[in-house]
Amino acid sequence: QCVCAALRRVGLLHCSVAGAVRQGPADNQPMSCLPRVVFVAVLVIAAGCSPAFNWRTVRADAPGLELLLPCKPDKGTRSVPLAGQPVEMSMLGCDAGDATFAVAWAPVPPGIDVGDALNHWKTATLAHLHATPSPADTRPAAFIPPGALPVPQALRMVVTGQRANGAPVVADAAWFARRMGSSTYVLNAVVYSPKPDAAVATTFFEGIRFP
Repeated sequence: QCVCAALRRVGLLHCSVAGAVRQGPADNQPMSCLPRVVFVAVLVIAAGCSPAFNWRTVRADAPGLELLLPCKPDKGTRSVPLAGQPVEMSMLGCDAGDATFAVAWAPVPPGIDVGDALNHWKTATLAHLHATPSPADTRPAAFIPPGALPVPQALRMVVTGQRANGAPVVADAAWFARRMGSSTYVLNAVVYSPKPDAAVATTFFEGIRFP
C-alpha cells in the first residue's frame, strides 16, 4: 500500500496532470508505507511529531532533489500531458499517520515557458481537487527551496477539496522548478490530510532542497 495505493485513496496528485502511475519500489525491495517505530523519544521531540512520523532523507537523482519523508516511499512514473505536450512524470510518496505525502516532477517540454508549465500544473491540480473556499485555506505564497529557480510562479498554498470518493481533504501543496544541466524540471510537493498539521507540514516543506 505505497504510493499508488495511497494516491488511489486520495485520488489526487498524479491526476492533476493525468491518470494512474506505474508503481515500483524506490529501492527494488518490498516495503510497507507504515513507518517503523524506532527512536521513539527522538521522533516525539522532532517537530512536535508523534512516533507515527519516522522522518528520513530521500533523494531523487533526476532533478537533484533531496527531501524529508516520514515514511519509506515507493515510486511511480507515467507519461502525461503538461502544457499540451507529453512528458514523463516521476513521483515518490507514502502514507504516515492520517496523511499522504508525495512529490512529483517532470521535465519542461521544449518551447514551453517554465512559468506556464507551473501554472498549468497548479490549475489542473486545483480543478481536480474541486477546491472550495475554507477557513483552512491560505493565500498563495512564494515557495523557492534552496537551489530552486526563483520564478514568480513557484508557490505554496493550502486548499480544501474532495477526495476521489467525495470526502473532504485538505491539500498543502507547492509548485516549484529546478534547472539541472540543460534540463528544467517542474515539481509538485503535497500533503493530503483530513486537517492540516502545521508542525508536520513545516518539517516536510522545509526539508525540500537541491544540494
